[in-house]
Amino acid sequence: MRIQEAKRQILQKLGEECGYEVPEYKLSGETRRSIAELAATYRHLLALKDLVLLERENDARLASKLDRRIHGRKDTEIEKNLLVIVQMRNALDAKTKELAGRITTELSSPSLVSSATPEKVEDGRMVLRALKCASCGAALPIPSGSVAKCNYCGSAYTIEEYLDRLGTAMKG
Repeated sequence: MRIQEAKRQILQKLGEECGYEVPEYKLSGETRRSIAELAATYRHLLALKDLVLLERENDARLASKLDRRIHGRKDTEIEKNLLVIVQMRNALDAKTKELAGRITTELSSPSLVSSATPEKVEDGRMVLRALKCASCGAALPIPSGSVAKCNYCGSAYTIEEYLDRLGTAMKG
């Protein structure tokens, strides 16, 4: 999924929550950044879900008990990853609802837009942060297989590690 499609879906969800189509051009820069961060996180979660489901499908077809013992893999690891993805999706939905409330307030009171500071906006709320490499700080790409590799330093992250980093980024 492309980022524009993810952003369109987030804007559609925000519109459903607000009860009207959200005019992005009328929103503050902070709110537009929050929408972009939600879209990026949503895109990452969908890609991870597809990878884990593919892994589960491949395991069901190809893996024998011997292969699982040799590699130390268990079906419970895949199910655990799917559960983590569902939990993160629920957190993302909660953030979308929170942002919809902020948008409604912002659009009904334009004077609040100029007075809002990041500290006021973020205080006591879940904040999304860009997913960064632990080694070099570069942005991590969406994984295309069982391992995500940093394009800058080459550090590798398993799906479990990637999910942990994504969960940490969602919490701020």
